[in-house]
Amino acid sequence: MQKLFTTLSVGSMVLRNRLVRSATGEGAADPSTGCPTAAMAGFYGRLAGGGVGLIITGHTAVSPEGRWRAGVAEVARCVSCSRCRTTPEQCNLCGLDA
Repeated sequence: MQKLFTTLSVGSMVLRNRLVRSATGEGAADPSTGCPTAAMAGFYGRLAGGGVGLIITGHTAVSPEGRWRAGVAEVARCVSCSRCRTTPEQCNLCGLDA
């Protein structure tokens, strides 16, 4: 059990512990656009702040056809949306450094 809280190297990535949050379909994206919402950013922010070593994000569609229900995140439309376009340096949606 103590090993659960030790660091783990995965390739060039070093995890601070072995706690992994597996992918689920949280359905917190904007229902009409598939773009991330403040609620979605807060959800993942709380997971990261709580100490999870690795977070595998939920279901994300690469095109509109992949959105099997409202609330599923979609990459294709979101990257062209000026409201929530993100870069590795700054998340424009939540205003936090990425």
